[in-house]
Amino acid sequence: MKLKQQIIDNKYQDLLDNITTYFANGKVIYHDRNIVKEVSYLGQTYVIKRFKVPNKIHRYTYTYFRKSKAKRSYLHSLQLGSFSPRPIAYLEYYNNGLLDQSYFISEKFDFDFDMTIALAGRQYDDRVNLLKQFTQFIYSLHENRIMHLDLWNGNVLVKQDNDKYEFRVVDNNRMKFIDPSISLRAKNFQRLGFSESDFNLVFSEYARLIDTDVDEFVKYYLAHNKKHEFKNHTKKKLKKLKKLFK
Repeated sequence: MKLKQQIIDNKYQDLLDNITTYFANGKVIYHDRNIVKEVSYLGQTYVIKRFKVPNKIHRYTYTYFRKSKAKRSYLHSLQLGSFSPRPIAYLEYYNNGLLDQSYFISEKFDFDFDMTIALAGRQYDDRVNLLKQFTQFIYSLHENRIMHLDLWNGNVLVKQDNDKYEFRVVDNNRMKFIDPSISLRAKNFQRLGFSESDFNLVFSEYARLIDTDVDEFVKYYLAHNKKHEFKNHTKKKLKKLKKLFK
């Protein structure tokens, strides 16, 4: 089986050489299509994400035409710097010439909760403070030419220190590094699962930061959201039609 890898420091080579053993003995923190585990190595805790083996078409695509999710996660995290947990390495195993198992390794960010849990049951004053600091974090991403294309509550980790919050983004394989227009900035908020009152606060704060009219910013957001809802509705209808012809 062929192996490709990239590592930030050779001191992690033993971790890579024995990745299957470390992963098998790790603590599960997420188990769905992909599996994420915590492992201990040289007295520190690291996070290993094992990606689901792609179907045959995607295996061919990731082998010859596109970087794998593991490789993109590693390279994007390097570009993100302090906005994301520090990347350590990625590994790709190839079987019969095509991509098979792949892993991404990063340092563990010692967070308290993600944004979904962070917003649950918070009193008004603390909620306002959290959302304003979160909005400033997103603004900083955009000002640094970072567009996280899978930006939803669960992909934002939060560490609390009294009334101060520190944020990191994860699941970084889908990114763009561009100077975003106001329209694209508004679009980047559409996957966040906030209430209407939370969005009103976030949009007001963001419009203030970029010195634009909040109503104009909301118009961009609603236009993108309408397209997103139409796209999802069309996908659901196509799935139903496919079932009819099975």
